[in-house]
Amino acid sequence: MTHPPGWQPPEWQPPEWQPPESQPPESQPPGWQPPEQSREQSHQQPGHQPAVTPPSGWVTDDGSSTLPGYAPPPTPWGQPAAAPAWTPPPQPGVVPLRPLGLGELLDGSVRSMRHNPRVMFGLSALVAAVTTILSTVATIGGLYRFASVLGGGASDAAFQVTPTAGDVSGLVAAFVVPAVVQGLTLSVLGGILVLPVSDAVIGRRPATREVLRRAGWAGVGRLVLLTVVVAVIFGLVIGVVAGVVAALYVAAVWAGVVATVLAVPGLLALLVHLWVRFAFAAPALMLERLTIRRALSRSWQVSAGSRWRVLGILLLTWVIASATSGVLQVPFSVVGQLLGTAIGGSSGDAFTTTLVVSTVVANLGGVLAAAVVSPFRAGVLSLLYIDLRIRREGLDVALTRAAAEDAARQQATPSGPAWAESP
Repeated sequence: MTHPPGWQPPEWQPPEWQPPESQPPESQPPGWQPPEQSREQSHQQPGHQPAVTPPSGWVTDDGSSTLPGYAPPPTPWGQPAAAPAWTPPPQPGVVPLRPLGLGELLDGSVRSMRHNPRVMFGLSALVAAVTTILSTVATIGGLYRFASVLGGGASDAAFQVTPTAGDVSGLVAAFVVPAVVQGLTLSVLGGILVLPVSDAVIGRRPATREVLRRAGWAGVGRLVLLTVVVAVIFGLVIGVVAGVVAALYVAAVWAGVVATVLAVPGLLALLVHLWVRFAFAAPALMLERLTIRRALSRSWQVSAGSRWRVLGILLLTWVIASATSGVLQVPFSVVGQLLGTAIGGSSGDAFTTTLVVSTVVANLGGVLAAAVVSPFRAGVLSLLYIDLRIRREGLDVALTRAAAEDAARQQATPSGPAWAESP
């Protein structure tokens, strides 16, 4: 390439680099702000919120806008608002005041026993001991009265004698009367124990005399009458079904057989159904101060819609109580048999003596079993009744208010709560 004469190529030098000024030039658009830090620094600082000025035409906080129809982004920058903290349900006593599960019902029953052992165990043991003494006396008297038929040891002719009215009455006194007395007493005891369990739900610990005062002789009488009425209802159902089957047997044997096959499972299902629907009559009678008829109606109403759940819980409670009772009574029964055999020896009335001694020792195990099992069954039944009312009627609100009022009353009493007094 040729250049004109006298031309000199320019000496090129790279311009010196200048850092950008901190302020933007005049030609930048309005609202532009220089970055305060590099992108790498912004990523290294969690939670960094760069300040951004909305461009012209956006609606600002004060409502001004240059271009109608435009709005700011729907969500603000920054962390989302924190969710409200979960508040657990109140628990002033042995269980939380909300619908309860199976484990909470069983655990709450045990907690109620530990919460007030003087009433739950002491009162149960006292009632069971009195009942056992009466039953043992009736058993011993009936056995000795029936000794001539049960085997006096003379010969086998003793078993061939036609029983007299005295022999039959002795047998009834030995076995039927104690069973009836124990059934009535345990039913009454379960109804009375509803009161301390309901108090344990709101944190109260009543004394024994307070529980007995609240139950009263009138309450005990209503519990006995309630037990009799329920037993009569069950007896009438069984009697009617048995009468129908017997009439069919008289009419035709094959009809009676078919009726028996159909009646046995049907009768069992009907009795279980009545057992579930009348299970809460005693708690309703004691806690709501109802009459017997209204208590039965109330139990039927409360258990409506929860029959299968109630049946499962009651069956599980019965299994646990029966197993516990058996474990506690078996050692006493074995010792009673051995002790009765050793004491009876080979005397003429050895059989009667052995039976009496073994019965007395076994009844001691019955007292221990009743003192443990009765509070547990009453606790599960009472808590299940309260649970059903919480689910259906919102009873937890009334219980929370009652617990707060009771706590305020205890703080206002200089001498302490009423349950702190010795019985």
